[in-house]
Amino acid sequence: MTERERFVGVGEYVSFAAACPVCRGEAPCSGGQVLIFDRLEWSIEADCAVCGPSVGCGSGDTPADLRERLIGEHGPARLELPQNGARTAVIMKVIRATFSVELKESRKMLQAVQSGQHAATLPEIEQLARRLRAVGVEARAARN
Repeated sequence: MTERERFVGVGEYVSFAAACPVCRGEAPCSGGQVLIFDRLEWSIEADCAVCGPSVGCGSGDTPADLRERLIGEHGPARLELPQNGARTAVIMKVIRATFSVELKESRKMLQAVQSGQHAATLPEIEQLARRLRAVGVEARAARN
């Protein structure tokens, strides 16, 4: 991985209306997920007319509702492995480390990736692609 690639973030963002976390009234919101320094970061901002602005953020697992909104608005991203079948053990090891899954689950995920069925947000897929490239596996994130 080049030094530039480590610093360049890949992100997706959405705008939506949701309940204010304080008063539960409807508020305009925005949220997003970004991959930077091999870490997934997320944030949700609300701007309630009554309570004012509020922000929630974190790293790691993105809240499910935000993740669903991102995939719904931008469409799912998929991992492309041009050398299908090459270095299966290495790919499974990276999948296991990235998603903290057992061997059996990593095999299922690899099959889903190879068949084009494993879909996630663009930052999530780019994180996996970068980790695979770091161990010499040709991989890229793509949208259908």
